[in-house]
Amino acid sequence: SSGINAEWPLRPGGTVGGSQQSQVTNIRPPSPPSPHRQTNVIKPRATKRFTYSQSAVLEEFFQKYGSARIVDRIALAQKLGLYKNDVIGWFQSRRRKERRATSGGSTYSQATVDQNNFAQNGNIAQICSSGVR
Repeated sequence: SSGINAEWPLRPGGTVGGSQQSQVTNIRPPSPPSPHRQTNVIKPRATKRFTYSQSAVLEEFFQKYGSARIVDRIALAQKLGLYKNDVIGWFQSRRRKERRATSGGSTYSQATVDQNNFAQNGNIAQICSSGVR
């Protein structure tokens, strides 16, 4: 005999040669996916709920200026303790609501002109401190 083990180099338990006892590990294969459960499905995000004071400030801004520029959205989000994306979503929903109410007509011409002066005059602080909080 040449002294070489027939199970060389590894035994089922991961041991080398015949120096250690082999250990067989019990590994279950993964179970097949259930036909009733869908995998890799993206769940819709939960609807953001705004407080009364947050909604009032956003609505007041919308009534005065129609929409918000990037700097306005960031400033509103910081003042109201919201994420920028929450403010973006609020304005998108509010514009959609406005379009439905006016049958698709655009009423933002004067609001856009007023909005250009918004950040320069510091009106965000004025709206946020108007007693709504």
